[in-house]
Amino acid sequence: MNPFRSGLAALAILAASAHADKLKDHLSVFFEMEPQDSVVALEQKSATLLMITVADPATGQTRMLKEDVGAKPMEKLLTEANDMGLKTLHWSPPDEEAGPKAAAPASPETPAKMGNKPVTEAEPAAQVPVKPRTARSLSSERKNRILYIGTQTALSTYVYGVAIPNAYNNVSTKARIATPMIVAPFAFGANLWFAKNRPFEDAHLKGTTYLSFASLYASHALAFSLIDWDSDPYRYASFASMVAYPMGIWGGYALGDKYLDRPGRIDTQQKFALGLGLVGFFSPFLYFKHPTSGPNTEATFRLALGQSVAMATAGHFIADSYRSGENIPDGVNTGIVDHAALGAAAGFEIAALSDAEDFRPWVGAALLGGTLGFVEGLYYYRNSYDSKERGLFNSFGAGAGTLMGAGFAFLFYDDNKSDYRNKVLVSSLLVGGTWLGYCVTNLLTDGMEDRTGQRKQDWTDRLAVNLVPMPEPATRGTDLYLRFRVPGVTFTF
Repeated sequence: MNPFRSGLAALAILAASAHADKLKDHLSVFFEMEPQDSVVALEQKSATLLMITVADPATGQTRMLKEDVGAKPMEKLLTEANDMGLKTLHWSPPDEEAGPKAAAPASPETPAKMGNKPVTEAEPAAQVPVKPRTARSLSSERKNRILYIGTQTALSTYVYGVAIPNAYNNVSTKARIATPMIVAPFAFGANLWFAKNRPFEDAHLKGTTYLSFASLYASHALAFSLIDWDSDPYRYASFASMVAYPMGIWGGYALGDKYLDRPGRIDTQQKFALGLGLVGFFSPFLYFKHPTSGPNTEATFRLALGQSVAMATAGHFIADSYRSGENIPDGVNTGIVDHAALGAAAGFEIAALSDAEDFRPWVGAALLGGTLGFVEGLYYYRNSYDSKERGLFNSFGAGAGTLMGAGFAFLFYDDNKSDYRNKVLVSSLLVGGTWLGYCVTNLLTDGMEDRTGQRKQDWTDRLAVNLVPMPEPATRGTDLYLRFRVPGVTFTF
């Protein structure tokens, strides 16, 4: 297994299991769970009372556990569950706009009031009617509207007050300064009118923010990618953004309606789009030996911008195939890694056919091919239950095919032929053998499934690579807080 494939294996396995294991570890601080239990749903009963539903994948039996976890841990646990796509139900305080004090549970001596009906131990808080809108948000609609109006007023002012005046050279400096000052109040009023009479929950804020920024980037990136830079592409980008931006607002709000109960799925779409967009932007700088020298500079940047938009769009839609919040059989993760490795191998073949001499095109082609293979693998295995054995057999089959291709390459290699011919020969036989071995083994192992949902922890689940000091939840007594880990590699014994 080459280093590239090993790295993808670690990333795929960690991504599939680390989130669910981390949430279960955090919940185990407050709840007594069995090792085989899988968290199914979380329901907030009051400001501090949390009920979780856990299932035993082997028997299919479910249990409900209830504990008082405190206000701050409650918010962090629900946010983490939302990000994973788990079903979560949130408790609504008596007054939606009330502060933290109004949301605190009542003491035994002074039971809380909901209308004229007291909430006592004999009549638990679960029977109190909740507002369906607030039940889907961690933040109040008032806060979401304020964030929306502030963000979109700034973006609207740029689109209609800054971009157009600066797209022309003959506009005076006074006009360029005055136009955004005149447009800003209208932008504020338009966004206020849009938000004030609509439900505005977490999903709506996430969706409108995500797609509004995405529409602005796409309108500018496509203009600079398709139009020669001597023809002033910024002018075309400015006019395109006038149409793309309101469409992004409309599409973002519709996306919020779609994932109203699962706002974490919007975060997943955003992460996939951003990750693939970055790969699409930076990979062209690896395609060429001198990507930023002379006339290559504009061509490289134009390719990078166009490729980033295409891959970000693909990432947005492929994110729906990402499986989270469930126990995924080991064979699925192994299969996704295999598809990523097959994509990288195809990238090597393209580099060989292009007669690449420097290492940069080889790395760039392998990176792009591996990324596309990984994305294709997510879609291919979206409904799969491949067992661990099938995943391993398919990997062994691909390795056997590579070995067979190496044997034929050694047999037909001829020192008297051109270097290009030998390069293509070796690459084609190795890549072709790998693909053939994987496809044949995949057909032979058809039907090997594991639908129990059980997944044993192996050493890769205990390994964590932390190259950048990112914040992570930690426990102190019964409270959760954020801490920054020292960069490095850790292993849990």
